[in-house]
Amino acid sequence: MDWNAVGERAFNRFANAFRKTEDYDEAFEMFAYEVVEAMEEAGVEDADGWAFDLPDDAFDAVYAKAIEAATAGNNEDDIYGPFFTFLEDQKYERESARG
Repeated sequence: MDWNAVGERAFNRFANAFRKTEDYDEAFEMFAYEVVEAMEEAGVEDADGWAFDLPDDAFDAVYAKAIEAATAGNNEDDIYGPFFTFLEDQKYERESARG
């Protein structure tokens, strides 16, 4: 699985959902949905949520590529700021759970 491509697609789903609905929660769900779909394709079980269940290398690739996609071009601050916070929260929760 190309987890870099997954990160880029997931950000695009987030951005498109937000532009249509202006609802961050729905947009975050669309990001997660894209990642979970890829996990299922790759045979990775989604037991505790994408951020907890992805292998380290896959999480790092999704995280890095999503941040890269978010900062490329002229994305609006009202999209980037909450998205970055969302990803940082996922990373923090993942690291906290692993000790």
